Amino acid sequence: MFQKYFIISLVLFANFVNAQKPNSSHYSKIKFVYESVPNFTFGEKGITGSLALLEKEFPDIKPEVIEDKKSVGTAFIPYSQLTENDKTNLKAFMVHHAERIVGEYDKATNSTKIDVFRNGTKAHDQVAKYLKISGNGMDSEGNLDYAQKILTHGNPHYNYSKKFDEMSFDVSFTSKKSGNYYYKNADKTKCVAEFNEDLPVYVTPNILFSNSTAGVNELSNIYSTVKLISVDYE
Repeated sequence: MFQKYFIISLVLFANFVNAQKPNSSHYSKIKFVYESVPNFTFGEKGITGSLALLEKEFPDIKPEVIEDKKSVGTAFIPYSQLTENDKTNLKAFMVHHAERIVGEYDKATNSTKIDVFRNGTKAHDQVAKYLKISGNGMDSEGNLDYAQKILTHGNPHYNYSKKFDEMSFDVSFTSKKSGNYYYKNADKTKCVAEFNEDLPVYVTPNILFSNSTAGVNELSNIYSTVKLISVDYE
């Protein structure tokens, strides 16, 4: 009798789990939100971040290494050591990497509308509070056209378009769900991508991967961390 009820419980649990997974044939739109957070932390006396990042962004300042086993490689720079130019550059860094990315994929048009907001996040508020300068940036919007395989993106001052082949990244998988990729910049910045196979490939923060068919759960590099906050299906 116990074995019978145990098997029934397993079947019910499996049905529950499967019910939580989106069925690609049962939605017309996917709405999702990502948040990008800079890898700097503001405190009352200064900023904290990885030693590598602080040395890279402030080459003329020697950061104070934090001797803490839980914070290996973490360092600190007091506000008193930042010049006005340093503060301006820090503000630009925070505005660039502090974003709220809102996307809506439409199955009928096979495209995703992307809105990028660079205002009102905790990072922007911290810039205003601790650096005493406006922390707001410029919002932008874009469109991922999967039918034409073209990205268009821009703001009131600048617009551009790229073919998917030009902007897609190849992931070197280190596990079934995650892997590394590199930006095509001078530093060839290393990034880590974490995928969720239960999410459609259209769930992504304006970044495409040529060898993955899963949605993006998290992206990270030395500068920032982008996390999926919510997904809704209609």
